Amino acid sequence: MTIKAINVRNQFKGNIKEIVIGDALSEIDVQTAAGIVTSVITFVKSTEVSIAKL
Repeated sequence: MTIKAINVRNQFKGNIKEIVIGDALSEIDVQTAAGIVTSVITFVKSTEVSIAKL
């Protein structure tokens, strides 16, 4: 896959400043020309989670 194949709205040119890795999610800070953009990445898809009363 090339960069051009990715949706343009999902691209930010910048440098990674910090990565915080957690048990259920990670946070990535990217320094861009407009400021810092923070992305939170989860490891579980919400469609894969079920809640039930036991």
